[in-house]
Amino acid sequence: MYEHQGRHSDARRLTRRAIFLAQQAHLPESLYLWQWQLGRLFRAQGDTENAVKAYRQAIHTLNPIRSELLNTHRTPEETFYEKIRPVYLGLAELLLKKAGSSKLEAPSVEQEAGIDSSLTAYSLQLTATRDTMELLKAAELEDFFEDECVTALRKKTTRLDQAPPHTAVLYPIALPDSLALLLTLPDGMTHMTVPVNAETLRETAMQFRRELQSRQHYGFRRHAELLYDWLIRPN
Repeated sequence: MYEHQGRHSDARRLTRRAIFLAQQAHLPESLYLWQWQLGRLFRAQGDTENAVKAYRQAIHTLNPIRSELLNTHRTPEETFYEKIRPVYLGLAELLLKKAGSSKLEAPSVEQEAGIDSSLTAYSLQLTATRDTMELLKAAELEDFFEDECVTALRKKTTRLDQAPPHTAVLYPIALPDSLALLLTLPDGMTHMTVPVNAETLRETAMQFRRELQSRQHYGFRRHAELLYDWLIRPN
């Protein structure tokens, strides 16, 4: 209630107490929700650093119990999209914000000394963003197939932290209010933001697919151009 009223100090005080009690009672299914709430409160006050810490704590608590949590609810899909997916997306948004701030800062001593750019704060934040989204994808697959073996199989796939010569790897992240594009090149990773929300992107992609399947006319070109402008042209 205090969170919705904007009484952030009061909300933080009670949320910290709830976190303490959930830890003492060993209730991770409640603990991650309070940690997530604390992250939202810090974010609302513009404290990105502490917000990231709280979101990471929430995901650290959530990951081991995610499958069990879904199996104990009558509507696992609703639980996933309302109480699990937003935690990962929230952390990804915060990490992208930190990456943007790092890019605007003056070059560090390490950079001036010639240390590889992949070790800069900017690249590290982008890598952390992608890793967070990979955790979300694993959770989505596990939820869809109702099988933890899918997640185990994904762990065996080779990570691509640096693109091979003459290769670019595009990693789109559909956020609620925008589209983030992570672009990995042989010399490192960068990102850009496209002003299109996730629902518009999803609906456009679905309509494009439907028109490709019917092929009764060339209407698919209009949606193809939109997707190209959003996903490819900015790079």
